[in-house]
Amino acid sequence: VITYEDSLGQTKKKWFGTGLNAVRANRKEANRIKEEKLEEFKQIYKFADNKKSTMLFADFITDWLERVKPNLQISTYSSYAMQVKEIANYFRIKKIKLLDLQPLDIANFYAYLQKQGKSVQKCEHLHVNIRKCLQSAVKANLIPYNPADRIDRPKSPIHISQFYTKEELEKFFACLDDDNYAYIYKMTAYYGLRRSEMVGIKWDSIDFKKNTITLKHSVVQTRLNGKSVTVAKDRLKNSSSFRTLPLIPEIKEILLELKKKQERNMEIYGKQYCHK
Repeated sequence: VITYEDSLGQTKKKWFGTGLNAVRANRKEANRIKEEKLEEFKQIYKFADNKKSTMLFADFITDWLERVKPNLQISTYSSYAMQVKEIANYFRIKKIKLLDLQPLDIANFYAYLQKQGKSVQKCEHLHVNIRKCLQSAVKANLIPYNPADRIDRPKSPIHISQFYTKEELEKFFACLDDDNYAYIYKMTAYYGLRRSEMVGIKWDSIDFKKNTITLKHSVVQTRLNGKSVTVAKDRLKNSSSFRTLPLIPEIKEILLELKKKQERNMEIYGKQYCHK
C-alpha cells in the first residue's frame, strides 16, 4: 500500500498486488516488487499536477489531431479524423484520463472492436494513431511512458494477392473494343497503377519524344467535414510513388489517338471542353 497526498492535500492510498502466494512468498521477491511499484508510482505522481496530464484521453487525442493537421495531406487528415472520432467516443464513455491510461485499457478497446465485428486491420490502423498521440505526450513530459508500446500491436493476417494471368488479360482486352474507358483499363493493367495515380495522369506527364510516362500527380476522393470531396495533389505520398516508366508502344498509340480526339473536340466545342 502506498500512502500519499493528492494536489488538494488529501491523504490517498493506492494498492498493488504482488501476485505472490501469501504463504510461500519470498520476502526478497516481495521487496523487489515493492521497490519497482514505488518507483513506477513516483514517476506517475510527479505528472499529477499538470492539467494536461489529467485531462481525458479522449480530449487529448482530439486536440492532438488538430495540432498535427498542418503536417498532413487532406486525404490523410480525413482518414485520421474518422479514426480519432471512433477512439475518442469509446474512451470518453470510459472517462479515462491521459495519465491514468493503461496498456490494458488499450488492449480492451481492440477486443471491444473485434467483438463488434471490426477487422484486425482496423485495429492496426487505430493503434498507429493512438501510439503517435501518446508518444507526443511522452515528449511533452505529460506521461512517463507510452502505454501503447506495452501491448502487442494488432497484426493483420498476411495478404496474398491474386493476379490476372496473361490469358485472362488478353480475354479481358478483347472485350474492350467499344468501351470509351479501354485506355484506362489497359494502362492500369500494363503499369499496375493505383486508382489515384491513373486518375491523376495529365498530358504533361507524358513525353512522346522520350517515350516516358511520369507519375507525379494523384487524385483521391475522401470525406471531409461530412462531405465527399475530390482532392488533386501534385505530390505523392512517398518518394517511391514518384516514378518514370517507359511508354509502351500500344499505350502510346492509344494516347496519341485520344489526344487528337480531344484536340478535335476543342476546335468544335471550344474551351468549355477542356482536358488536362
